[in-house]
Amino acid sequence: MPAVWIYIEFGKRERMIEMIELTNAAYWTLVALSAIGGYVLHGVIDAIKKGEFFD
Repeated sequence: MPAVWIYIEFGKRERMIEMIELTNAAYWTLVALSAIGGYVLHGVIDAIKKGEFFD
C-alpha cells in the first residue's frame, strides 16, 4: 500500500495520507484529461497575452 508522508511545520506533527489506487483505464483517462486541460489552459493564456480573450 503506497503512502506519502507530509511533514507539518507548525505543529511538528507527521501524518500519513494514503494514495488512491487507479486501474489502467482510470490512469490513462486521468493522463488524457490532464493533457487536454493543459492544452486548453495554454490556449487561454496565449489569448490573454495577445489581448484577444476579453474581446
